[in-house]
Amino acid sequence: MPAGNRRRRTGGRAIATPVKQRNQPTVARAAKTAQSWATDVLRERILLGLIQPGDRLRQVEIAAELGLSTTPVRESFRSLATEGLVAIDEHRGVAVRKLTIAECIEMQELIALVEPDNLRHAVPLMDEATLAEADALCRKMSRADVGNSYALLNRELHLTLARASGRHRAIALLAELLTLSALHVPSDSARLPGRRAQSRREHRALVDAARAGDGEEAARLAYEHCQPILSLLRNDLERDRDG
Repeated sequence: MPAGNRRRRTGGRAIATPVKQRNQPTVARAAKTAQSWATDVLRERILLGLIQPGDRLRQVEIAAELGLSTTPVRESFRSLATEGLVAIDEHRGVAVRKLTIAECIEMQELIALVEPDNLRHAVPLMDEATLAEADALCRKMSRADVGNSYALLNRELHLTLARASGRHRAIALLAELLTLSALHVPSDSARLPGRRAQSRREHRALVDAARAGDGEEAARLAYEHCQPILSLLRNDLERDRDG
């Protein structure tokens, strides 16, 4: 683990348009405002790993690529900073954040607290449309073979189940935590042999519990789902302190 409690080292390279590769994100603009659309595009690219921690975002170049003026792009940077995905420095510009181990642990601990409690409220209120969407996301995850792509689907599955509660503050907090956790979970999961297959089984069991109307079982499964990554991160932090 890198010194200084950093997740990993990058060269801090400047970036405007990620190289084209499999699972390139395609965010439909639809009726969204320019700022909202730019925020969605950049968020998805960050979560898919097309823009890496430490990479700098250049306002003029991104605006040209997206066919926008610089104003909505600048505002999208502020939105992403509020979400914790980027850092804005007066002198260095805008860069995707590098999370410390301690930050990652804090997020996983909060998810393990917030999500189970929210599911107890959500499960009794879930309708067939929500459960069908969750089933579809599970199927997509069973076919996903790229870490960051899987992480993006993971975020959407957990939020799909969470939104049924109608508890707006809990949902907003969980959305922020799941977004930030997607920055580190793919690389952390890759260090746990068999974790991807186990994660798929856990998601399937979670959706099955929700479909059965068992909020307590869904809450228990959500809590247990966080523990492998949390244990890994705590071990990392201990080694980092000892080293």
